[in-house]
Amino acid sequence: MAVKLDAPRKLIVDTIGKRPDLDLKKVSLKADLNHAYLQQFIYRGVPANLPESVREAVGKILSIPPDALKGKGKARAGRQTQVDQTPDQPPVIGDASSVRVPEFDVRAAMGPGGSLIEIDDATASDAVVGEYSFPRDGFRQLYGAPPDAVRIISVVGDSMTPTLFPGQKVMVDLTDRRPSPPGIFVVYDGLGLVLKRVEVVFGSDPPRVRISSDNQNHAPYERTLDEAHINGRVIGVWARL
Repeated sequence: MAVKLDAPRKLIVDTIGKRPDLDLKKVSLKADLNHAYLQQFIYRGVPANLPESVREAVGKILSIPPDALKGKGKARAGRQTQVDQTPDQPPVIGDASSVRVPEFDVRAAMGPGGSLIEIDDATASDAVVGEYSFPRDGFRQLYGAPPDAVRIISVVGDSMTPTLFPGQKVMVDLTDRRPSPPGIFVVYDGLGLVLKRVEVVFGSDPPRVRISSDNQNHAPYERTLDEAHINGRVIGVWARL
């Protein structure tokens, strides 16, 4: 179910429709936002209302008064998962002082024939299975990433055990795609999006990366940096103690 277009959303859509040189992605990038920011705002209701800094940036690009982009209420997202909070699930906080982070099904994020659709592609609506909310204040300081660049996915398979177990939810920073320092990343392995440890092979030219699992039953392998198709770095995990 789509988000009902309120006045600010309709104004953006109508204005861009009259500008053949612009689209939602281009305006998002010109405003120094994630490329899918306005797509999510308009068609999924995330965020519910544009922050003042975003209204000013978008308004300047589209020659719209920033106040005209100020919403009067909270927009309703087409999909939102309400769950009871448990130690191995992200917190759900449903008030105006929160930011929403979408959860993606990495298996549904694959196109026909296994072609890759990156997890930050907002048009891959079938891959969005829910949303979680976090306190707005201090999000970047706490998690080290801007909220609009973060996605949640569930661990699939046993390749990262005993560090990560199937069904656990992890937080991924889509802006961090350089494996230096090494860490756990979402990568495309030729068949699907998987969680693996990735580190640069020192001295390799062109740059190569070593992709490995914590489960010793899965052998490591190497790819060029471009072939690895890194989607983002894992920055958090929910787990029972």
